[in-house]
Amino acid sequence: MKHERKYQAKDEHPLLETIKNKTANGKNTFSVRELMKGTEPGKETETLKMLFRLFADGKITTTENKRDREDMLIIYEEDNDRAMYLERLDFIRTMTEHFFFYISITQKPSLAHFHETTDMIYSDHALFKFAEDTGLDFAECNVLIHSVNGFIRGIHPVCISDMKMPAAEMAGISERLMDMSGILLQQDLIRIHTDPDGISIRAGVSQRTLKLIQNNDIPVLKISKKISSGLYSFRPYSSIKPVCLRYNKNTYKTFEHVCKAVSLSGRNHDAGISILLYGPSGTGKTEFAFQLALKTGSSIMQLDFSRIQSKWVGETEKNLKRAFGEYERIREKSEENVIMLINECDAVMNRRVSVNTSNDVFANHAQAQLLELLEEFRGIVIATTNMYVNIDNAFHRRFLFRCHIGLPDKETRKLLLNDSGIKQYTGNEIFSRICENNWNAAQLKNVMQKIVQTGMSEHTDSEMIAEFLLEEGLLSSRSRLGFIK
Repeated sequence: MKHERKYQAKDEHPLLETIKNKTANGKNTFSVRELMKGTEPGKETETLKMLFRLFADGKITTTENKRDREDMLIIYEEDNDRAMYLERLDFIRTMTEHFFFYISITQKPSLAHFHETTDMIYSDHALFKFAEDTGLDFAECNVLIHSVNGFIRGIHPVCISDMKMPAAEMAGISERLMDMSGILLQQDLIRIHTDPDGISIRAGVSQRTLKLIQNNDIPVLKISKKISSGLYSFRPYSSIKPVCLRYNKNTYKTFEHVCKAVSLSGRNHDAGISILLYGPSGTGKTEFAFQLALKTGSSIMQLDFSRIQSKWVGETEKNLKRAFGEYERIREKSEENVIMLINECDAVMNRRVSVNTSNDVFANHAQAQLLELLEEFRGIVIATTNMYVNIDNAFHRRFLFRCHIGLPDKETRKLLLNDSGIKQYTGNEIFSRICENNWNAAQLKNVMQKIVQTGMSEHTDSEMIAEFLLEEGLLSSRSRLGFIK
């Protein structure tokens, strides 16, 4: 590999002699900025390359200038052996040090110039190859390398404001991350966390980046993939897979009415559209939201209550306020409608309890905060629950539409079965018996997945398929007799 190339920096090079003299043979440190100022005009690139050769040979190391974060200090390493140096610093650590060293001494940094300056020793590493394949610009690459460096040094996640970049660039990359745009998020290379002030951002590596750190190639993702970030995940409507919805007549009418309301609203409409979907699990409440988004060309911002709820006093309320604030900011900048999805909303909208413990007080405070946010909400929100009876009455009037999605009736069950193609495995008699039982779309989906994953779509095993139908509740024990295709 290219990064295994050995440098040959000679001790008698004038630059090394200069560093020796300026550092008193390693007793002092010397500013990189001062060194570059003393470089003859036109020889900046030559000086940079020699610095990296000395760095790679272990002749010099660097440390941060605590008085000036944009500068670094050179340390001369007397009688240092290159082999010992590489044992002490593994490749990825050395790469990050070289990258930061390059930033500190370059006025107009770029990835191409970085590779040229370092004699291309890092250009074939998986991390930089992926950056090239996806068109990662230098600002985002800077964030990625800092996140990697924070991970390997135990400082994770890393605050964007601690990264070495100009103020305007820092503001630009922060805005890009808050907008859930940019290649870093679209390619799931980092996960971001917004601090309580709503502006400060921390970045941490993802599982995909861990593979890059190990120099393993990863596939380039389609831009339309779901993006996870802190308190919520964001899914563009282009990433939603179309599904043929099969609901009972009244439910489907509600779906059509809501689609019309969302389509007419426009992204700047301030009337507010709120929908509460309730009913048994597996009946398609979440799919209702996704297909509504797809049909109306709306993106989905799905709250993650596992991250919003906190054991710390007052943090849940702050997280709720931040999440709603993020939604409003994204909605204002988006060219299409944005739907906020709150799955299993009973976790935070449950009936308020009498105050017996401090936990009861905190739970009631979180509910009061959410009630206030919903009262002032002017976007599109969809909440789902399997436990409608547990929802506090105060939340009911916050929702313009309340739709019960029940188990499919016989007519709907037939449509679902026909869509699935299960009849080819059961025959007419068992198909009719399945139609008479009560079950939901999720149970049918599980049966079909079992058939496909066990290879029975090609080599049918009637008895095993009967077991699948029994396990998922589509076929009662009384109906099993006579199960022959």
